[in-house]
Amino acid sequence: RDVDREPAPAALRVEHGVWQIRFAGNDAVIVGHNEVEAGSHKGIRLSRWNLTTGKFDWTVGVAFQSAAAGLSEGWLAVSPDGTRAAVSNRDQLVVVYDAGTGKRVDENAAHAEKVEWVEFSKDGKAVTTCLLYTSDA
Repeated sequence: RDVDREPAPAALRVEHGVWQIRFAGNDAVIVGHNEVEAGSHKGIRLSRWNLTTGKFDWTVGVAFQSAAAGLSEGWLAVSPDGTRAAVSNRDQLVVVYDAGTGKRVDENAAHAEKVEWVEFSKDGKAVTTCLLYTSDA
């Protein structure tokens, strides 16, 4: 939006644990946040916040391979053209979503251990992942 000419959209409000926000084009952001029920963590969620309407277009729960993997923050990337969102967490799985609809379009068990970073290539055709460190001696 043109900050000099357009009024600010409504403030983004998420009840629990926002851990990353990434632009998806010029009119929306993808928000990674925790899902909390009765005071305990139940997993993570992705939402698409529409900057024009000030409302969520969609919210999806992110399912990972192990129950413990989805209980804290994840790692989020959005493709350069804003059409895909990739999320990873403490297991080996990387999940890719259509950023416009929230539909799951791909998944890949990328590592033998947790995936701690995910990023799209500049052309948006590939996703790279890595483990930033390990506690192994």
